[in-house]
Amino acid sequence: MSKIPTYLLLGVMCMLLSCGNLVSIFTDCFDMLGYGTLFLLLAIETLFVLGLIYVNLEFAVPRLLLNNRFAAYCEYVLVLSFILPVAGLGLEYAVRSHLDIPLRITAYHSPWIFVDSFASCLLMFLLMLGTGAFSLYDKWREEDEAEEKASRSLSRYMSEVRGRLNPDFIFAQIDRITDTLGFSAETANRQIGELCTYLRQQLYELPAPAADINTTSAAGSLRTADIIISKRYRKWRHVLFQLILATISAGVFFTTPDKPEFTSEGIFGFFGLYILLNAITYADIRWLFPRFRERRSLLRHIIELAILCAAIIIPLIIIQMATYEPEPYTKALPTAVKVISTFGSMATLVLFAGGVSAILFMQDWLSGERRMTILRAEYARQEYAFLRKQINPHFLFNVLNNAGILSEEDTLASRGMLCELKRMLEYQFDETNGMTTPLEREIEFLRSYLTLEATRMEPFNFSISTKGIIGETKVPTLIFITFVENAVKHSSVIDGRREVKVSFSATGEGTAFRCRNTFRPGQGHERKEGGIGLANTCRRIELLYGDKAVFSQHVESDDFITELFIPYNDELHNSR
Repeated sequence: MSKIPTYLLLGVMCMLLSCGNLVSIFTDCFDMLGYGTLFLLLAIETLFVLGLIYVNLEFAVPRLLLNNRFAAYCEYVLVLSFILPVAGLGLEYAVRSHLDIPLRITAYHSPWIFVDSFASCLLMFLLMLGTGAFSLYDKWREEDEAEEKASRSLSRYMSEVRGRLNPDFIFAQIDRITDTLGFSAETANRQIGELCTYLRQQLYELPAPAADINTTSAAGSLRTADIIISKRYRKWRHVLFQLILATISAGVFFTTPDKPEFTSEGIFGFFGLYILLNAITYADIRWLFPRFRERRSLLRHIIELAILCAAIIIPLIIIQMATYEPEPYTKALPTAVKVISTFGSMATLVLFAGGVSAILFMQDWLSGERRMTILRAEYARQEYAFLRKQINPHFLFNVLNNAGILSEEDTLASRGMLCELKRMLEYQFDETNGMTTPLEREIEFLRSYLTLEATRMEPFNFSISTKGIIGETKVPTLIFITFVENAVKHSSVIDGRREVKVSFSATGEGTAFRCRNTFRPGQGHERKEGGIGLANTCRRIELLYGDKAVFSQHVESDDFITELFIPYNDELHNSR
């Protein structure tokens, strides 16, 4: 939404909020003020409130909120919100003194004024947080567009690479070499040289990734969103929200800002307003918002919120009448003032309900659409990084040259090496691979990778063991290779042995992965290294499973152990 319509809408909301405030502080002297003065005061207060919102949107949001300085942003907005009731007290004092109207507040030094002002400022605080949330939403939408663009660009690039390399030709040549090894090692060695020449021409002529491909991730901002959506913080979110509602409701004890009266009527009013605000909140959470999620009709949702608030406005007015001093209501208030007061109260409720819906919408979007957008981009980055490594000329030529050398000494080992290379490349070039794959196929890929590594290292032994319902389990594609690659890279030779042991256990609850490698203290398993990077893989796991996945790394005797448990996920098992 452009700025002009945004500020016009905010101006209307500010005017309605200001109406209610003016009615509460000048109820006893409407006949002395006159409509002209009232409208002037309404304009002044509306512009002042709008000015505070402007400072929030144009300064606090871009400099604090969008730079992830969330604590500083909340503190800044709280101070801005507190300025409003304090300025209102100053305006009231100036008007009453200028027009010789008796002061409503007799002790401006009373500490209770601070308490009342704090209770009054929280609604403005929530309103400003709401406007800031929309700005954050806009920023995240821009990040999502960049993530989608990166995902599409990486997919196009990988398709171009696959097309340029002609995988079918490469696989046919590997099969041809494997067959030739059975009767002529010399001919097979010559064919390996021809394949290397072909690959050299193709690999060095591969197109570079487009300059606009973003290989950095926006997933880090989801750690911020974790506070909003994670079940880990759910209890604290509810506690904080209830404290805010209780503080707002405590305002009914103040007949004037300097003189709270803790009467039975005030206690009734406090619990009445507190229950009222909770009723609006949980009616929206449990009933209205789920209906909106199903229909996705924003206009209908706004109408339903308005109807809900309209149905509640009568009890609210009764609470106000029961908890305020009865004297102001013994005078016949002008009809216009009654209408303004009623609409002001209703607007306050609608804004409150709208704020609750905005939070729910943000949670729904963060946990659904945005999470999947970033997850697709993360998968594309990981696939790109690993494909780039496997088609690296050094890697391919090293494997092929080793196969050529072995062809003269051990034909069977050479054929095995070529078969494993083909299996790995088939897995990488298979465009039917999605974000998930059967666990059984992922294990075959790891076995091929370790087999090839065993031909490049001496000494090196590995094993892969499985247990449970392996054939019925799906896992995120390429989710384990990072840990295995890291184990190979940082494995140590201890007492003449270098080992990597991998085990899988799959049950109805999830998949347990364990990777153990020989390890000499001091060499280190750096998170910033290890092939395509532990950080990227851990981020994918976090996006997929949240805090339900369990990841740990520790040293045990002469072994470095990595353990990962990922729970059963319906989304994964229902996807291809």
